[in-house]
Amino acid sequence: MLELSGFRVVETLGSNEEVSLYRVTRIEDGQSFIVKTTSDSYAGSDTTAAFEYEYERLQELNGRGALLPYRLEVSGDRPVLFLRDPGGTTLDQVMRTRRVSFKLQELLETAIAAADCLCQIHHQYVTLHEMTPFYLMVNDNLTEVKVIDVRSSRVEGEQHPVSRSQGRSDSFLPYLSPEQTRRTGMMPDYRTDFYALGAILYEWFAGSVPFLSQNAMNLVYHHLAATPEPVSTRNKSIPRMVSDIVLKCLEKMPEARYASAYGIKSDLEECLVQLRIFGKVQAFSLANHDISERWIVSEGLIGRHAEQQALLQALQRVSEGAHEVIWISGEAGIGKTALVRETLRGAVPAEGFFIAGKFESTSYTRPYEIWAQAIEQMVAHLLMVNPLQAELWKLRILDAAQGCGQLLIDLAPRMSLLIGEQPVVENLPPAEAQTRFYSVMNRFFQLFLGQGQPFVLFMDDLQGADEASIHYLRHLLMDEATKHLLIVGAYREQELLPLHPLNGLMKQLEEQGTPIKQIHLTAYDHAALRMMLGPVMQGAADRIDELISVLLQKTEGNPLILQQFLQDLWSHRLVTFDERSRIWEWDVQRITERNVPDYVAESMADSLKQLSDQAVHVLSAAALLGKQFDLYTLSAITGHTKDQLMEFMQSAVVQRLLQPIHGMRMNYAFQHDRIRQSAYETVSEQERTRLHMEIGLLLAQRMNAGEGISVFEVLSHLNPAAQALVLQGKRRELAEMNLQAGLEAKRSADREASLVYLRLATQLLEEEGWDSCYSLTFQAYQERAEAEFLCANFAGAHDLFHLILEKAATDIAKAQACLMLIRMETNRDRFREVIALCVKALGYLGISYRLNTRSSDLLRQWLRVRWKLRKIAVESFEEYPQ
Repeated sequence: MLELSGFRVVETLGSNEEVSLYRVTRIEDGQSFIVKTTSDSYAGSDTTAAFEYEYERLQELNGRGALLPYRLEVSGDRPVLFLRDPGGTTLDQVMRTRRVSFKLQELLETAIAAADCLCQIHHQYVTLHEMTPFYLMVNDNLTEVKVIDVRSSRVEGEQHPVSRSQGRSDSFLPYLSPEQTRRTGMMPDYRTDFYALGAILYEWFAGSVPFLSQNAMNLVYHHLAATPEPVSTRNKSIPRMVSDIVLKCLEKMPEARYASAYGIKSDLEECLVQLRIFGKVQAFSLANHDISERWIVSEGLIGRHAEQQALLQALQRVSEGAHEVIWISGEAGIGKTALVRETLRGAVPAEGFFIAGKFESTSYTRPYEIWAQAIEQMVAHLLMVNPLQAELWKLRILDAAQGCGQLLIDLAPRMSLLIGEQPVVENLPPAEAQTRFYSVMNRFFQLFLGQGQPFVLFMDDLQGADEASIHYLRHLLMDEATKHLLIVGAYREQELLPLHPLNGLMKQLEEQGTPIKQIHLTAYDHAALRMMLGPVMQGAADRIDELISVLLQKTEGNPLILQQFLQDLWSHRLVTFDERSRIWEWDVQRITERNVPDYVAESMADSLKQLSDQAVHVLSAAALLGKQFDLYTLSAITGHTKDQLMEFMQSAVVQRLLQPIHGMRMNYAFQHDRIRQSAYETVSEQERTRLHMEIGLLLAQRMNAGEGISVFEVLSHLNPAAQALVLQGKRRELAEMNLQAGLEAKRSADREASLVYLRLATQLLEEEGWDSCYSLTFQAYQERAEAEFLCANFAGAHDLFHLILEKAATDIAKAQACLMLIRMETNRDRFREVIALCVKALGYLGISYRLNTRSSDLLRQWLRVRWKLRKIAVESFEEYPQ
């Protein structure tokens, strides 16, 4: 029992896993208070901080929808929050003790009071994020409801300063919205409160929560995928319209729910009015007075119906056995990625695959980048299936690899978790190695292509594609065994240079008859903007055309710029909601005068300024990690805990800078390349180099520990910091890694990438490398010389071969150098030089050979042969092996 000096506990109102509620009276004057404290006698620092945050938030609300705070103190080792007592008890207690005796009118009155409570809180731009019957206080006559817990609440656009590291309590699970499960890819906004209110109202009217389960995972599944039984079915006395109101609150997609708490309240009031006048509730249209009070403009696809149908029809044909290619072009921010993801990700059947990869426009892209991403995603999926299925896939992959499984592991290191360690593959000449690699890759991907099992591979930002990835795509599509495959490639045509390999691929596929469709996305027009703004600006449709004209002039209809500009108008109060008339108002003149010459960059900078200095630093470090990043690596390079980083990420998500990765709780992605670039540019050149070095060294440690990090990923950070690493005495280590990358690229038959890394390796070793680390330097120059030759840089290769010949320390090494020169000159049809080099190589091996022999020597040799063959008939030669 709680003991407080100067107070007497009158009754216990209830408790859950986190907090306990009491009614107490002050002994000196009999004043009554509601007291909330932790259920545990000891509270950690995070819990205490949450109570302090809640006290400040309650003071700001000042009784609007929530109990008035009196004071906060610490008693023993736990915080104690005193609240003004309005009388009554918790809604939870009312449900358990008195609900069955209530008539429909009383049930409706309390439901209206609950909606009004939420309406008042939302008017202050506060989202609760956590509502249960236990956290709602109802007065004695059941006509007023107040919230008693706002520890999880957030003010729109602000970062929650307190980490709720303990997570959600089990008692909240029945009221959890789909987006709060973190499995939908959507971040919770104010509409998540409508779902929780819907679950509470369901329990209030039906007598039980929407989904009955003792299993947490089962509850989560039902919130994501199941439709609750209508309230009117579970409780026959509840009118269908009341049931429909509750079910609208419980829609899975936030945009399908009510847009405002006022809309919920209005519909419940309509039910009560009809009940009082007619004695029953008749059918009426829901949401007649439901206008969003928050500036949330739809980010869904607007005016892209034809393009969506083209994608879906292609998917259907692929399911039946075809293989097709769809190219999607358009400028940055036009919505290419959104079109593909929102159309196809949910349309691909469970038996199929939707794989999405993105090219990074950097100088250190690893060869076959997109294919590595695809295999990594497929392996992640296969590792999640049951052990028997995983073992079956392992056997199928090993059979397809035909002893060359290491090639798949080299490309996607996580493959080793599925198929185990594999034997080293035999070294082959470049052309043969490429043929072998392509064959292994084809057989691997074709394992996943089957009837009714379409495989969709989305390649984003193809303008940054490496040549090796394009070459292999051509090979896969030309294979007659490739069926049930849909390739969707998105690119910015204005960034596609004439000699880009994608142009050649497009032409070749068209010539060979591969089914191809080209989709070009254009900017939004006037009609599309009407579709976008119409749901938000209900009641202002007659005035919206002038605003749309200004928006088109300012943004040219680019969806990304448009979204950011609209958000900017809201934050600067150029667009406001009038609560009295319940319509949106705007100042066209001020919007027209707003100067936006480089709006996107300015908007990004403004959004970053909304974050704390720590959050900006974290985001800039994340920008160095790439378009996507994980909090484990980010924690290691920033020194912040994962819980702290989660708070920073949430604030960035609120500012529309980041989005969580679907199904991966600790992974995030920048909303757009321009956002990442803005974050990247906040870091000074010196700090950027330091961070690149830290990230690279960390990834190198993880690579050496066998954590599935590729050497290309490591070098994407270490090579930009090469000068700093050289100063730290790590020249040789960096050269070794670049040599390793060059050899791996060579094994993957990506000659151009191999040459980039081998050039860096030799530049790092320089002249003194021949004395300080001869073996490494010899190998690096030897491999580079061959790579220069394979990339048709014959003059450079010739100079390097002669340098190697000059620097070689042994006759064997010189003979090897001659052998490489012989191959090069043979391919160039320079046979006189070949003969001379052969003589030189033989000389290094101690073999004397005279090229210009006398006629007498030739006659002598001919007579010897003739003598040895004297008893052998010419016809018998056919019996000898060839």
